[in-house]
Amino acid sequence: ESSEGNDNPDLKESIFREVTSPILATAKRHEGYQTLWQICYDISDTVLLRNLMHDSIGPHGGFSFYVFKQLISSGHYSKLLRLGEEFQEELANFLKDRSDLLWLHEICLNQFSTASETLHTCALLSSPGEDADLTSTRKSLSFVERRRLLYLSKIAATAG
Repeated sequence: ESSEGNDNPDLKESIFREVTSPILATAKRHEGYQTLWQICYDISDTVLLRNLMHDSIGPHGGFSFYVFKQLISSGHYSKLLRLGEEFQEELANFLKDRSDLLWLHEICLNQFSTASETLHTCALLSSPGEDADLTSTRKSLSFVERRRLLYLSKIAATAG
C-alpha cells in the first residue's frame, strides 16, 4: 500500500507493535533495558514506558534507573522531573548523588525544607577548589553561583 501512496500511520504503528510484542516480552524477561527503551522511544508510547517502569524492578534500580540515566544523558530534565511525580521514591534514590537535580525534585514534591538542606549542602560542598557534579556546567562553582544556591536555599526554607 505504501508504494501506491496510501501511507497509513495507524497501520504502521499496529504492525510495529505486533512485530515488537515478542521482542518486548523477551527483553522484559531478560532485563534488556536498552531494547525496552528503544521500543518505547520508537513508538513514542509513554504509557508503555511507565508500565514497564512499574513492572521491571531489577538489580541497581531496574528499568526505572535506566530510563532516568537515558533522560539525563539526553538532557531531558523536565521529562525526568515529570516522571518523578509518579516514581517519587525511585527518582529520589537515583538522584541522591546528584544534588544539582535532587533539590528540583524535592521542590516539585513540595518538600521545601528538604530542598533547602540539599541546596545548602550543594553550595557549601562545591567550593572553587573542589569538583562539583553540576549538570549544566560540570565545573566547580564560582562564589556568585554558590551565593545563588544559598539564596535559593533560603527561599525554599521560607516556603517550607
